Amino acid sequence: MSDLTGEVIDGRYQLTRIVASGGMATIYAALDLRLDRNVAVKVMHPHLAQDEQFVSRFIREAKAAASLSHPNIVSVLDQGGIKVEPLVSSSSWIS
Repeated sequence: MSDLTGEVIDGRYQLTRIVASGGMATIYAALDLRLDRNVAVKVMHPHLAQDEQFVSRFIREAKAAASLSHPNIVSVLDQGGIKVEPLVSSSSWIS
């Protein structure tokens, strides 16, 4: 997967650096340009977007995490698809 650092995705999230990368997605530190806050953005690897099971799992994961509320768990703020990469979810950023 190519590094998307510096890109603005979904017209909202400016990716500032890669935080981590795994088998399913890359996590970026980003700035939410609408709300002027730091967030983490998880971007699914493009080759997995063709697999309906992976897409379904990614969406389920975002929904499950969004339903949780605890001081030790980041909050899921958004989930959706974009043209550059297939699926994105954003969550609160912990410094």
